[in-house]
Amino acid sequence: MDTSEIKAAPAPDTPVTFDGNSEPSRSKKLGIYFIESDNRRMAFGRSNIGGTTPVNIHGKPIADLSKTGGWTATLFIFGNEMAERMAYFGLSVNMVAFMFYVMHRPFASSSNAVNNFLGISQASSVLGGFLADAYLGRYWTIAIFTTIYLADKCDRLSLLLGICEPAKPWQMLYLYIVLYVTGFGAAGIRPCVSSFGADQFDERSKNYKSHLDRCLDKAALQLKEDGVDPNPWRLCTVTQVEEVKILLKLIPVTACTVMINVVLTEYLTLSIQQAYTMNTQMGRLKLPVTCMPVFPGLSIFLILSLYYSIFVPISRRITGHPHGASQLQRVGIGLAVSIVSVAWAGFFERYRRNYAIKHGYEFGFLTPMPDLSAFWLLIQYCLIGIAEVFCIVGLLEFLYEEAPDAMKSIGSSYAAALAGGLGCFAASILNSIIKSVTGSPEKRQPSWLSQNINTGRFDYFYWLLTVLSVINFCAFLYLAHRYKYRAEQKFETGEQVVTCNPNASVGI
Repeated sequence: MDTSEIKAAPAPDTPVTFDGNSEPSRSKKLGIYFIESDNRRMAFGRSNIGGTTPVNIHGKPIADLSKTGGWTATLFIFGNEMAERMAYFGLSVNMVAFMFYVMHRPFASSSNAVNNFLGISQASSVLGGFLADAYLGRYWTIAIFTTIYLADKCDRLSLLLGICEPAKPWQMLYLYIVLYVTGFGAAGIRPCVSSFGADQFDERSKNYKSHLDRCLDKAALQLKEDGVDPNPWRLCTVTQVEEVKILLKLIPVTACTVMINVVLTEYLTLSIQQAYTMNTQMGRLKLPVTCMPVFPGLSIFLILSLYYSIFVPISRRITGHPHGASQLQRVGIGLAVSIVSVAWAGFFERYRRNYAIKHGYEFGFLTPMPDLSAFWLLIQYCLIGIAEVFCIVGLLEFLYEEAPDAMKSIGSSYAAALAGGLGCFAASILNSIIKSVTGSPEKRQPSWLSQNINTGRFDYFYWLLTVLSVINFCAFLYLAHRYKYRAEQKFETGEQVVTCNPNASVGI
C-alpha cells in the first residue's frame, strides 16, 4: 500500500478571518496556506484533517485499511530489505580483502575504494527519495531499483586477474562500474523502505506552518512572465514552499550524525587490518578475518531487542515520555556512546601495537599473534552498536515525524545521504589527508595509516576521531537545544480577511 496526496475538489472563494495585529502580507500567506491544508482529506472516514490518503498499487483510494497492508505486507517489505542488506554488507565487508589480495591494491587505497562505494550508495538515496515522492511512489521505486541492484551480481572479475599482478586500468574501471551500479540500486531502496513500511499502518500526522526561510516564498509568487501555463519548477504552491522549509530545518541536526558514521566506516575498514595481526580462533572454530566487521551489525541486532524490551519501559517510568526519551535525546545518547567507543579503540590499538613490537611482530603485519585474541575488538563493536541503535533509531523517527507528509521518503533519505553518505566520503577524505600529512617518503617516516599497521599509529588516528566526535557532540547539543518540534510550533496571526481562489495560482 502506497500513499499519495489527494486534494479536495475546488471550493468557491472563502473569506478567512485572523485575530491580532500581524502585518497584512503575513496574514495573507498564512490564510492561503491553511486553506490549502484544510482542503486536504484523509480517507479514514473521519474528519477532514491535513494529511495523506492511502492508495493501492493502481493509485485508487483505500476506504477500508483493515483489509490491506498491516503486518502481512510488512513481512514482504522486511524480506526484501533483509536480502538487500545481506548482499550490501556481504560486499562491503569483503571488499577490503578483495582489493588487497585479488586486485593487489594497498590497504589505504582499498579502504578509500570501499568508503567511496558506501558513500555513493548512501548519498544517492536523496535521488531515490525524490523519485518516490515526486513521480514513482515508494512501491515502484523499490521494485525498479531492486532490479537495478541485481544487474551487477554476475561478477567474474577474479577470473580475469593474474597472480600477484596489480589490476589493469580497464579491470579497475569494470570493478568500479559494478560497485556503483550496486550503490545506485541501493539508493532507491534505502530511503523508501522505512516510510513504505510505515504506510502499511493506519497512522496520521498533521502539517505545521513554519515562518523560517522566507526567501523560499519567491517560489510561490506568480509573475507576469509565468503566463497562463507556468512551469512547475518555477512556480510552486505555498504548501510546497513550506514543506521545503521544513526539510531545510532538518539538515543541521542530521548533519551532526555524520561523525558517528565516520567512526563506523573506519571500523569497517581499519579493523580488518587490526584483525589480520590477531588470533581469530574461537574454541575449535577459526573465523575468517572478513567476518570481523559483521559484529557491529550483530551487536545492533541484539541491542535493538534489548532497547525496546528494557530501555524504553524503564526510561518511560522515569521520564514519563511515551518513548522513554525524545528523538533528539536518543540521538544525543548515541553520539555520546560513540565517543566512548572510539576512545576505547584508541587505547586498545596502542596496547596491540606495543604488544606486537615487544614480541617481534613489528614487520609482520599479516602474521597473526597467537596470544592476542581478535575478539577484544568486540568491545568497540558493541559500543558502536549501542550508539547506532540510539542514534539511528532516534534519527529515523525524528525525520519521519518531522518531515512533511508528502515528502517522507526524502526526509528518510537524509539519514542515508547526509549521515551515511557524507560520513563515508568524510572518512575517505580524512584518510587521504592523514596519509599525506603524517607520512614522509623522503624521510622514510610512515604515516599514521601505514600499510604496516605495526609501524603506523592507528591509535593516534582513533584519538583524533575522538576529539572530532567531542566537537561534533557539542555542536549537536547546541542545535538540539534550539530546535522546536513541529508539534510545539505556534504561530501568531493578525486580524485580516483574505479571499483565496483554490483554482488559481498562489500570489502573496
